[in-house]
Amino acid sequence: MLEKIKHINPKEITDLAELQNLLVLFMNILESQAKQIDDLRTENEGLKNEIHRLKGEHGDLPPRQSNSITAKEEKPSKKRKNKNTKRGPKKGKIEIDKTVKVEIDKSRLPPDAKFQGYREVIQQDIIFKRNNTLFQIPLYYSKIEGRVYSGHLPSEYEGEFGGQLKSWIQLMHHYCDLTQGRLKCLMDNLKISISTGTISNIILSNKELMEQEAQQILRAGLETIPYTQMDGTKSWEKGQGKSTQIISTPCYSIYHTMDSKSKVDIIWALQGKPGQSPTLRYNYLAINLLASSTVPKKDQRLIEKLLSQDQDYTLHQLEVLLKTDAPHLLQKASYPKMLETLAFAYYLTQTEFPIVQDLICDAGPEYSGIARNQGLCWLHEERHYKKLIPKLKVHQLEVERVRGQIWDFYEKLLNFKKLPLQQQGQQKLVLYEEFDSIFTQKTIYQELNNRIEKTFSKKEKLLQVLHLPYLPLHNNCAELAVRRKVRKRDISLHTMSSKGTHAQDAFMSVVETAAKLGVNALDYLFDRITNKFQMTSLAELIRLNTF
Repeated sequence: MLEKIKHINPKEITDLAELQNLLVLFMNILESQAKQIDDLRTENEGLKNEIHRLKGEHGDLPPRQSNSITAKEEKPSKKRKNKNTKRGPKKGKIEIDKTVKVEIDKSRLPPDAKFQGYREVIQQDIIFKRNNTLFQIPLYYSKIEGRVYSGHLPSEYEGEFGGQLKSWIQLMHHYCDLTQGRLKCLMDNLKISISTGTISNIILSNKELMEQEAQQILRAGLETIPYTQMDGTKSWEKGQGKSTQIISTPCYSIYHTMDSKSKVDIIWALQGKPGQSPTLRYNYLAINLLASSTVPKKDQRLIEKLLSQDQDYTLHQLEVLLKTDAPHLLQKASYPKMLETLAFAYYLTQTEFPIVQDLICDAGPEYSGIARNQGLCWLHEERHYKKLIPKLKVHQLEVERVRGQIWDFYEKLLNFKKLPLQQQGQQKLVLYEEFDSIFTQKTIYQELNNRIEKTFSKKEKLLQVLHLPYLPLHNNCAELAVRRKVRKRDISLHTMSSKGTHAQDAFMSVVETAAKLGVNALDYLFDRITNKFQMTSLAELIRLNTF
């Protein structure tokens, strides 16, 4: 941009239009320079604080970014409905566990008083107390036989700690985010003698059972619900960085923590993470996908010689094979693409697990091409515009104008989803044309123009709802599920072992899904932990729902 003004001579400017164009150019240069100054100032403060911390001093918290647009200007033009507005009485929504008829002193009543019914008042309360049981087991000794006869413990006996206690610990750790240390304090307060190690063992117990439950939930969800939503967040395991992928809909949330957020790992997560590593397949589909990929032709020919047709490989098996016969392939930049192709070839041709057809996610490259149809989140896209904080008033007004157009268009898409099928067909072309009108316009703010061009490049994915009206316009469902994982990370920071990571993923998947389906998570955990299996499985409840 600076190149355009290097040779400007003010004395040679005589045309008003030329002067206006130059003014617009200078205003954009000013915005660009101001943004660079702000970024450098923030980076400089961060480096100063880090130096202070390395010296053993206290660094300041990073400054909060201030939006130059006033609060009044930031408010949307249309008044939104208050989400907290009460809708009808809540008494009918409260389940009653006990009914108590209150007595009245009839001596206070006049002689003509007649009974008119009851005035109902509901008091909500909870019982949470210690319930230790001492079993006295009869013992009889036979002198003739020289042996002791003992009574039998009841069938519900489960060792030193009962099923309710174990279920409460699992619920409070995985759903209420209590750490093991705080659980120990709670148990001590209730006069329950239990060590921190035992609490840890209880939390890690039943991992395999909950993993099976989570896999069944995912299978039922993919088979029943016509779309899937995904998002990811960073995780930690014993100080090592991991990535947690969340597969979600309004009926379930599944958590899978893996080494990275690569496409290979995401494909593995969508299969419920069977086995110890992703499965790879070399078949006709892999050959075709490789042919159209960026993997060099000579590497494709080498892979063809090394791998057997229609053969499945684990990631470890493939690495061992390549280390022996083609170690240079492991170091090549095209190796991850090759793995993606082999994983994708297996995923699309396997029949053991349902395949995702319609996916709602963000614009991350790791999600690209995984599903037949991919829709993007409009709220994600609009946030990019919200982050534009120009210094000049005229640019601020341009950003607000375009944001207003986006929200108006978003509302029209919501209305489109409610239209009868015939009217939807008539409305499609109108919405396509309006999208083009909004996202091909040019403004006097260059950074806003760049943002508009990027949105236009995502046209088909943002307008996927015009072809599949059942798709949501946002990815809030997955983002809220991610927030649960983030809050867990904020409190506990990280798990200490692979077993702990898998247990946390499995239990969080079960309790979060139970909450979405309106199932009492404590009762469900108790039913599964005690092997009663009297409650309908969460997977079956998903199948029984009508979508």
